[in-house]
Amino acid sequence: MKELILVGTIVRPHGVRGKLRLMSACSVETLRRLREVCLMDPAGGQRWVRLRKASPLRRRTVVLELEGVASFEEARSLVGRSVWMRRADLPPLGEGEYYWADLVGLRVVTRDGRQVGQISAVMSTKAHDVFVVKANGREHLIPAAEEVVKRVDLAAGVMVIDPLPGLLEE
Repeated sequence: MKELILVGTIVRPHGVRGKLRLMSACSVETLRRLREVCLMDPAGGQRWVRLRKASPLRRRTVVLELEGVASFEEARSLVGRSVWMRRADLPPLGEGEYYWADLVGLRVVTRDGRQVGQISAVMSTKAHDVFVVKANGREHLIPAAEEVVKRVDLAAGVMVIDPLPGLLEE
C-alpha cells in the first residue's frame, strides 16, 4: 500500500486572493477532513502545507485555500502541481468498499479465467464508477456494478468480472 494518495491536480488560480482550482480525484468531504496536504512538483519535490478550506465548485472541481498562498501570483506558481494526502488520513471503509488508488494496477480476469487487462484508471459517472482496463493496445470500460464485478482480491492483485453481453466485444 502506498503511503500517499493522489487528491488531484491544481489547474488554475481562482480569483486574486490565492485560492486554487483543483481537478479532484476524491470527494470534497474527504478533503474537508484533512489538516494538511502535500504539493508535489513535476520534479518530485514535496512541500506539506496546511489546508484552510475546501469548497465544491463543479462536479470534479474544488476550490482550495492553502496557508501561505495569498495572492494570484502565488496561486499561479502552483498550477500543474499534484496534491496528495496521507493514506492514514483516509476514513475507514465498509465491507466491499475500496479506494480507487488500491484498484489501479489490478489484473482483470473473467470468471472463466480469460485475461482482460489491467486497471489503468477509475472514472466517476452519474450511474456508477467505471474501470478503465487496458491490454494489448485496447481499452475496455468496465462498470463498477455488482452484476459485473464478482470479486476483488487486493492481496492477489486481481479483480474477477462476469462481463455483460457485448462488453468485451472487439
